[in-house]
Amino acid sequence: ARNRPMAEALEQMILPAVNRHLVDTGERAEQVISQLMVSMVREGQVAVDCEWGANAAHEGASLLQLATRGLVVLVDLLALPTTPVVHKLLADVADLAFASRHVVVLGFDGEANDLPHLRAAWRRRGLVFPARVTRYVDVRVACARAGGWEADYDELRGYGLAECAAKFLGRRLDKSPRDLDWRRRPLTEAAVAYAALDAYALLQLYDRPEVASAVERERELPGAA
Repeated sequence: ARNRPMAEALEQMILPAVNRHLVDTGERAEQVISQLMVSMVREGQVAVDCEWGANAAHEGASLLQLATRGLVVLVDLLALPTTPVVHKLLADVADLAFASRHVVVLGFDGEANDLPHLRAAWRRRGLVFPARVTRYVDVRVACARAGGWEADYDELRGYGLAECAAKFLGRRLDKSPRDLDWRRRPLTEAAVAYAALDAYALLQLYDRPEVASAVERERELPGAA
């Protein structure tokens, strides 16, 4: 059997000193999303995560987290108004993140979980989510390659973000808030902090040389995009 990192004995992981914004009004969307897109283009990467509630099959994601190294933006998809300006901003940031060749998306098993919920949230607003993600890195698979874990999907299911953080960052990532009711508003500070760190942790994992190297090896495999 494989040995899991003893996360309980590690120091708890916290969000570094980066700008964090909760976007839950049209005014906040106009102020923050364009700033985020500039940061995405400058860095060439964005980490993506999302949270959803019990009715996710119909409503889709409740919260979308987008992180660059200097900026973490939490887009409240339930609270944002359905105005043309907000919808254009949502469409623009989705196109830049998911359909542009200028930005690499870092996710965690997102093609099976986050992306379907984001597509449902876009449909609920009458928007069209990009049909195909142009440049996507599954950080979970990269961590599995780097750590010598099995890459079979069923084998990987027991290795979540907390296990990856323990192994490669030497920190304990508290995942207990994931069972919160993500449809309840206003969001608590604990919920906001948890959601922001979940996205930012993907950047920190990708910055580990052994994880980045695993991504490059994956790209070099025959048939890789």
